[in-house]
Amino acid sequence: MIDRSTRAKSAIRRLVYLALFGALMITGCSTSDSFSFGVIADVQYADKDKVGTRDYRASKDKLTRAVERFDNESMAFVVQLGDLIDGGETAEQDLRDINNVFNKLKAPRHHVLGNHDFVNIDRQNTMSILSMNRPFYDFTHKNWRFVVLDTMDLAVAGWKPDSLNYRLGKRMLDELALSGAPNAFDWNGGIGPAQKQWLQYVLADAAENKQNVIIFAHHPLMPARDPHKLWNAEEITRIIEAAPAAVAWFNGHKHDMQYHYQNGKYFVTFDGMVEDTVDRGYAIVTVRKDRIDIYAAGRKTRLTLPLDTK
Repeated sequence: MIDRSTRAKSAIRRLVYLALFGALMITGCSTSDSFSFGVIADVQYADKDKVGTRDYRASKDKLTRAVERFDNESMAFVVQLGDLIDGGETAEQDLRDINNVFNKLKAPRHHVLGNHDFVNIDRQNTMSILSMNRPFYDFTHKNWRFVVLDTMDLAVAGWKPDSLNYRLGKRMLDELALSGAPNAFDWNGGIGPAQKQWLQYVLADAAENKQNVIIFAHHPLMPARDPHKLWNAEEITRIIEAAPAAVAWFNGHKHDMQYHYQNGKYFVTFDGMVEDTVDRGYAIVTVRKDRIDIYAAGRKTRLTLPLDTK
């Protein structure tokens, strides 16, 4: 049982955090060209007991507070970066319950698919509950293009064993394991040929229309030896770096906010909400003419990504 002293310390810690986060937001959008959107990563809600630093049930309250924060600000949209649930015996009910919380948002909502979204629940059912017509898609806001990728496109989770996506995913995983790759795990996945072709088309079309692009995905592309990264991360990184319109890749999966800058592109991993710290796992991203400001919950509270305005 938690004593009163522990509860008091937790309440004070939350008030200090909210005061800091609120102060950061004073600098919100200052011009008509600026806009803000919300990001949520790895809610991983489940109706089960805490394991280690992952407090599965607490994610519902954390998401509720994130929704309240987003509703108090002027969000163009909100995107969740996958792993809305942890998965397991109650996966389908957990997904319905936590999606009901997410659906309370006033702003337009967008989903990314993660590996845990297919644990004890099939892909078709997951997408139906989330009202997703396609696993990868794009949308626009002002002069920005936003691309949502399915990094479980080739995978051994979420697909039936007789499907092409499963067979190609199993082959890719086996080849990575044979070569001793650090990311040869079944909780990772890859991007298949059709999706790669579509991504290249969208990036080229955005460049032709003088649009900047931010890509949302579940898995990271770097660092090089990271065990959590996309199976074909090097190939996708080359596509991103070769695209003049591409600005940034935003992902979850690792639960630990990280930042990388390589060949003119930004790669940002967001904190996971399921981890047992105060209101971790969501951020407000403000896009300005000369930079992108990320105001994040968790240990790192602010990150600025300068933009090439030439």
